[in-house]
Parts: sequence; structure tokens; C-alpha cells
Amino acid sequence: MKYKILTLCAGGNVRSVGLRYLLHYKYGHEVLACGQDANNLETIEMLCNWADYVIPVTQEYAKFVPVEYSNKIIVYEIGEDRFGYAFHPELIQICDNFIIKHGKFNKPE
Repeated sequence: MKYKILTLCAGGNVRSVGLRYLLHYKYGHEVLACGQDANNLETIEMLCNWADYVIPVTQEYAKFVPVEYSNKIIVYEIGEDRFGYAFHPELIQICDNFIIKHGKFNKPE
């Protein structure tokens, strides 16, 4: 099954983008990356409404998801941004490991 997924981090340009890249190009889902620092609450709420699932890259960012969408949250505890860019090999491997471990998004139906 193809899902609409929102990935969420601080700036919306490293961890969430790396995760978005894999979920979209490797696993075939419709994915948007978002940063809580770069978007206002209205925008985040609109994106959460659009998404089937919201994946914050740490538990800390789950608090930026409006409470009415909390049932859509799946946290991938990727940790702080120490990568510097979205396609850093270590980041891509960490993201892929979470996708595979979780199992829901890596099995085409």
C-alpha cells in the first residue's frame, strides 16, 4: 500500500529530507519533509491532516504534532543532526534501518 507520510525534524532539510528520500524513492510512498522551526503551527497542522502517518525524527519533535493527529505518529529516534546534509551515508543507513525494522513502509502491497 502507498502511504502519505510527513517526516518532521527541526529545520526540515537534513534528517527529515534523508528519510523522505528513502521513503519516496526506495519504497514508493508520497512523502513531504517538514521542519518545525521553519513552519508555523497552521502549516504543520495542514500537513498532518494530509498525512496518513507523521514520522518525527526524535521523540522531542513529536510534541510539535497537534494532539488531534497523535494517532498518526511513529517516532524514528534518529537523534540530533550530526550529519550536515540529507544524503550523508550514515544518516541514510540509520533511516533505512528504522524503515526496515518498523516494517510497515517497506512492504509493497
